[in-house]
Amino acid sequence: MKSTILALLVVIAGSGGDSPASAPVTITAGQVFSASMIGQTWTFQNGFGDISTIDIQAAAFCEAGICDGKSVVMHFAKTVCRSYWQPGVCGAELWFVIHLEADGSYRAIASKVKFPQGCPYSLCVPSTAPTLTTQNPQPIAGMPLPYTVIPAVGTEGQSATVKTAYTSFWQTGVLTDDAVTPNFPVTQVPWSTTSGVQQVTTPMTGTVKALVSEQREGLVHEIWYAVPGVGFVEFAALDFGNGKGLNPLLTMKRIR
Repeated sequence: MKSTILALLVVIAGSGGDSPASAPVTITAGQVFSASMIGQTWTFQNGFGDISTIDIQAAAFCEAGICDGKSVVMHFAKTVCRSYWQPGVCGAELWFVIHLEADGSYRAIASKVKFPQGCPYSLCVPSTAPTLTTQNPQPIAGMPLPYTVIPAVGTEGQSATVKTAYTSFWQTGVLTDDAVTPNFPVTQVPWSTTSGVQQVTTPMTGTVKALVSEQREGLVHEIWYAVPGVGFVEFAALDFGNGKGLNPLLTMKRIR
């Protein structure tokens, strides 16, 4: 009788504890983005109902002086002046060239920008004129590579920040695949990327876990969310450089 009671107590003790917590989710850059997405169009909507799109396009074999065929273009376009990319700048278009690095991350190596109705940058003279310009963010010797927009990996419950800087080369008057010849004063710009995994909710995906890329470029502050097999699903532009912050309704969420 005593042995039966003891056995029952052992069973009860063994089954009364909490179930083991699930392991933290880890997401890699290769899960959320690849060249196989070329040809896709991603459609986003902000809290005002404005539509923006990103076309995933093939890049030239050589981009910004890097010749290895490992670059992809994200072409940002919008329908309303206030929406992303460049909130408040009418008709702004960006051909954003990102390069696959050895660790699996993607960093921007060129921004080809079209401002058909005026440019907000100090390099645009006059600022009301239609403007084409290309930027190459150049790495600085001895510092981590800059402008990482898709971190190699992120893990739930953890965050990792890489702080660095880049030298900004601008050539106005052109949209070019070539390495730019600066015709505007060269400056050094601080950059950091913080990676992790967080939940995100969008009309297309519902609530899912996403690879987070939190970027700070001087005073500019944005958070991008990417989901395995889907790509980017949310762009939260928190500050575009004036230190005043942006309306949260400008956050773009993927609808298809």
